[in-house]
Amino acid sequence: AVRLSHKTNSSIISITYTPLDDKVLKRIHRSRESEGMGKVEEEIHNLGERLHKEALDNPVPDVERCNDLLQELQKASDNHMSLALLESTKIGKLLTKSIKSFKRHQRTASDDATTKAWTNVIDDASKLLDSWKAAADKEPKSQAKKKSSPTYSNEPGLAKTA
Repeated sequence: AVRLSHKTNSSIISITYTPLDDKVLKRIHRSRESEGMGKVEEEIHNLGERLHKEALDNPVPDVERCNDLLQELQKASDNHMSLALLESTKIGKLLTKSIKSFKRHQRTASDDATTKAWTNVIDDASKLLDSWKAAADKEPKSQAKKKSSPTYSNEPGLAKTA
């Protein structure tokens, strides 16, 4: 154990530090992993941030960069997309906003080649979003959040929930 002391004008602060053994450190590490994001969730979150910076924050996004990010997002989400993952990363909302941004840049494109490139990016993003919607629809409805409905009684006061 290590004891540290620090004097201030009005008081003395004393801290005792005991080093943790390997078993305790491993247990802490395992609990932090279970609380935090998984690998797939973290990768999708990071790709979403990169897509946000390129498509929404950048006044003139690069078509090829957006297409590359969408392809990476497609690879990362293959066979892993679930309703819980969509809700925790909010990637569906981000992709919807990105598609709107892509359409705006398609309308303002200066040449036909750029317009066609934006059209391909929009098509790929729309297909990806549709596949995520299909994956979310396949999940059992019992996992969805249910709102409780009020029950009515002859007792005075506020309605009680079931």
